[in-house]
Amino acid sequence: MEEERRDILVLMQRIQVLKDKGITGESVAYSFIERRIQPLQQRVLLGFEYGGIRDPSRMARDVPSVEEIMHRVTRLFTGVNSEPFIPRLFDADYSPNPGDVERLRSDSPKPVFEEPAQDPPATRDAGDIAANPPRTKRVATRKQRVAAVATTPSSRQAMKSETPKLASSSTGQVGTSAGSLPKEHAAASTADPPIVEDVPADTKGKDLEPLANAEVEPEAEAPRTTPGANLEEDSVPIGMANPANCIQQDEFTDWYFRVTKSDHLTKLKAKMKKICDKSGIRKRHFHRTEEMIGGHPEIIDRAVPSLGARQGITVDAAHNLTAAAASKAITDWGHQAADITHLVVCTNAGAQEPGADLRLVGLLGLRPTVRRTLLFFHGCSSGVAALRVAKDIAENNRCSRVLVAYAQAELLLFNAPAEAHMDALVAIALFSDGAGAVIVDADPASPVERPVFHMVSASQTTLQGTKHAMVLNLNENGLIDSHLSVEVPTLVRGSIQRCLADSLAPLGLPDVRDSGRNGLFWVVHPGGRAILDSYEAALGLDPGKLEASRHVLSEYGNMSGATIIFVLIEIRHRRQGGADKERNDCQWGVISGLGPGVTMETIVLHAGSRLDENY
Repeated sequence: MEEERRDILVLMQRIQVLKDKGITGESVAYSFIERRIQPLQQRVLLGFEYGGIRDPSRMARDVPSVEEIMHRVTRLFTGVNSEPFIPRLFDADYSPNPGDVERLRSDSPKPVFEEPAQDPPATRDAGDIAANPPRTKRVATRKQRVAAVATTPSSRQAMKSETPKLASSSTGQVGTSAGSLPKEHAAASTADPPIVEDVPADTKGKDLEPLANAEVEPEAEAPRTTPGANLEEDSVPIGMANPANCIQQDEFTDWYFRVTKSDHLTKLKAKMKKICDKSGIRKRHFHRTEEMIGGHPEIIDRAVPSLGARQGITVDAAHNLTAAAASKAITDWGHQAADITHLVVCTNAGAQEPGADLRLVGLLGLRPTVRRTLLFFHGCSSGVAALRVAKDIAENNRCSRVLVAYAQAELLLFNAPAEAHMDALVAIALFSDGAGAVIVDADPASPVERPVFHMVSASQTTLQGTKHAMVLNLNENGLIDSHLSVEVPTLVRGSIQRCLADSLAPLGLPDVRDSGRNGLFWVVHPGGRAILDSYEAALGLDPGKLEASRHVLSEYGNMSGATIIFVLIEIRHRRQGGADKERNDCQWGVISGLGPGVTMETIVLHAGSRLDENY
């Protein structure tokens, strides 16, 4: 008991220090409860008697509302009535009801410490209230908490017609572009797309993360808008980039057989030419150059280890390209890089630790406390998987800002042609280099963040009996022993309807086996023309429903995980009237991608600024 007495006295002294320094805000009270008082059960009375928070509206953005604090306190502290009887715990103008306090005293063990005198609650003058208006109630229902993609209206007229409504609870964001995809890219070309907004699932009763160190860390502030930012422009937090080196697909076969010193393999060269002609690709971008390969002959010799050389060539280039795309996303977001709270990196470039995630922290100037997640070698489904992970993070961390970045390197697949490795030729004819980034945002705080697509649900399914159809094997020679079965399109055709029905049915949406499938817009990862043909045939889609995916495949090839960002950009452009095929008549949509396993990633989207309360 004496030890407990000393602990509480120390706590009260620390709180007094914070009060004396003028550090106010809900974050102090929250950290005080979560980190210090929770182990001392039935001491909730301390919370009521700390009245030094002058302005509860100046609270950290990653701290829950006072209503949620009250609910959490009453749930966690044993011996306290489970029904919250005080509407606002730490309101500066609130004084606890003597009867309620007395009931707490009678239900709790006798206090074992002398309570220090408390400073009277500070009052707010009119000027302070005008500068820091009271925070509105943030508690949202489960129906409101759904992920969404957001952007800003592109004109005053758009704002007058129907200004997108922000969800009343926190939201996250995934973007797509307002303009058309550039036809040619420079070293770090980027496009202008939207945001994906994520409204956290109901946090009732869930563990909420406290501040790392409430005694020394300043109170977090809302993200700051970049000075001079024009909120009426269609500037959105998404970026894309490609290397400067571009090769036309009709010239690729000659280039490939020349740099690999394989021109004598005339029959194999003819086969490669047919593969390229049927690929549906017009051009691709690469980190590698002919001079680079000439300086590393081990790359085209299967008998010589080359993983070190491949990674040495691509790691820096891939990470720098991703940093360029992420910088574009942050700039268009209108806030500071330091406001990013979480980082999700999807990559196949660089098998070392510290890895791509920490490298990007340094390149972008993110805080050292940013929480990092690395997705490594997830293949073509990684683009959708990273959005799913970001959605989960945003839904479970109020006011989070999640930067999703993609760093891909095609050189790991590159090798000389061989008759025994025909599937490798297909991969070499399809894959390319590119980078993408998007900010998944929770609880939009400014007009910059407006809903475009709501991420309603996300799921992952493995097709049974297909684990050998799509395989990535990293060894001393890179990924050259990977396998892509010719049966993959057939497997997709036989499974896609069931997988999509499982994702749509719980939402009460039309089954993909009836005419409802053409009432959806489709954001499909373009793994190859045969894959897109399989989707179209299995679902009976009208011509043009997959035109956005086919366009990205044609202009950029398969950039693995980053490709889905490019397709989102193209879809957004078409929905804004840039193409006749995909207008705003489709309100529901599907993001879909395939990867090793065979694994299918699916995200159900709802377009528009408002989401029906039933979802």
